[in-house]
Amino acid sequence: ATMVATPAGAATLERHPYWHHPPYTKGSHDSDVEGQLIDMRENALPILEAGGVDLVLTGHSHIYERSFLLHGAYDTPTTDAGVIDFGDGRPTGDGPYAKDGANPGEGTIHIVAGHGGTGVDGDGDHPVMAYAEVENGSVILDFHQNRLAITNVRYDGLVTDEAALVKGDGLLVVAPDGGETLPAGSTTGITWSTVGDVPTVDVQWSCDGGENWWMLAEGLANAGSWDWTVPAVDTSDALVRVTSADGALSDESDVPFEVAQEGTITAVPWGSTWAYDDTGVDNGYDWLDLAYDDSAWAAGPAQLGYGETDQATTLFDAEPNFPSAYFRQVFTVDPSVTGATLTALYDDGIAVWLNGNLVMSRDMLWGTDYDAWASGGNDDNQLAFEWLALGAFVPGDNILSVMVKQRDDDSGDLSFDLQLQVDVIGDALGPCELPPEGDDDDSAGDDDDSADDDDSADDDDDATDDDDATDDDDAADDDDAVDDDDAADDDDAVDDDDSGPAGDDGCDCGGGGASAALLLLAIPGSARRRRRRRRPARRGCSAP
Repeated sequence: ATMVATPAGAATLERHPYWHHPPYTKGSHDSDVEGQLIDMRENALPILEAGGVDLVLTGHSHIYERSFLLHGAYDTPTTDAGVIDFGDGRPTGDGPYAKDGANPGEGTIHIVAGHGGTGVDGDGDHPVMAYAEVENGSVILDFHQNRLAITNVRYDGLVTDEAALVKGDGLLVVAPDGGETLPAGSTTGITWSTVGDVPTVDVQWSCDGGENWWMLAEGLANAGSWDWTVPAVDTSDALVRVTSADGALSDESDVPFEVAQEGTITAVPWGSTWAYDDTGVDNGYDWLDLAYDDSAWAAGPAQLGYGETDQATTLFDAEPNFPSAYFRQVFTVDPSVTGATLTALYDDGIAVWLNGNLVMSRDMLWGTDYDAWASGGNDDNQLAFEWLALGAFVPGDNILSVMVKQRDDDSGDLSFDLQLQVDVIGDALGPCELPPEGDDDDSAGDDDDSADDDDSADDDDDATDDDDATDDDDAADDDDAVDDDDAADDDDAVDDDDSGPAGDDGCDCGGGGASAALLLLAIPGSARRRRRRRRPARRGCSAP
């Protein structure tokens, strides 16, 4: 997925090589011992990397794996000597991987997407992989100008991996990014990730799909987030936009979100930061109180644990195991809460308290004392759900306290993450109206329509009238094709990399029967959402 400069100087994604045999994997196949995989690593990769390729997609090995940013990792067996950036690549974590495009040795991301419709297998412990998951699922790739977003969705709908690559400077809106329902009058965080030196930003929103923009904060010091009180506007076509103060960089919500009188806000999102104690100390039960001083505890983003490859924060793996690990997080709600849904990912047992009251318990038959072991929990990354009534909350600060247990002193892994979604009743809604004169700044930082694609229909290099970009002079044949190696002639195929019969190399990718197809989507920037063209003479904005 080489990002090449357009005549205007902006980097874009136009080529992304893909083939069957992965040069790096520890799934159902091993790239350190199998000849075809070694050949691809030792012979093909030097050629591709010399050309500055940014993304390589492969299958064959029945697992999901996503690498760090790599260059020159050709040795057998492979070590981490070729890792350029050991960050997690997450916009909400260490930040996106960054390249300036000055030379071809700035790194490549490798994705093994063999986890679609057949059995998954392997340890997933390859040294160049930032994340691996031995679960069925789908990977979605969103290409937009100089940015690539990677999202892995597990079979049960849980988003388990998110990463991004930016060539040059960039802003990436993280939330709200589309599909949410935000209650009017509630406070939500507009969050974004920054690559490069962007000291100040402007934050705007639109209630009419980008026809008009309201200025929310101008010349804001770039801290990566800003708390926003959601306006009481009746719309299902809302967007937010973050723009550098000089107008050179911008990003907006990928697709619209909704503002409603009743809705759900995420009070504690997946991957949020938790205070934790993994030192093997019995804290009694005082740690459940909001006033408990946890300032001496460590802190890190979820998923937290050890013994697997999908942790964002690795906890201490004692030998023998400690029975329990502690986690705490403070969050705020207002009096409009009517209820909530708690979802926890855990291994092996979990207990969750809200404001000192036990609201969830799984595989905890032997009790919640520190030295008790979990009573079950043989499956990795189990999910548990609990509906919480209004009476569980208090206005203002609330405290979630979580204990995760091992089933015995020899268990090899421990995992924890949690999401809390809160149902609220917001303010009464009014119509979407025109912003005050001077606030309708469509030109500043509107990166989705940059390169004059709305006003220059004759510019076929941008091909904005064709979501499949079939008239792109620079290799549109592969711009929208994230596909299996058996269907490379279909530009828009959504296909299963492992859909063929067993081959001579022992890859029984069909799985037999009506196996589900692996979903590999490439979403070009021009198709991120159905945009309405601006009408120069039109200044009105009617109520939805």
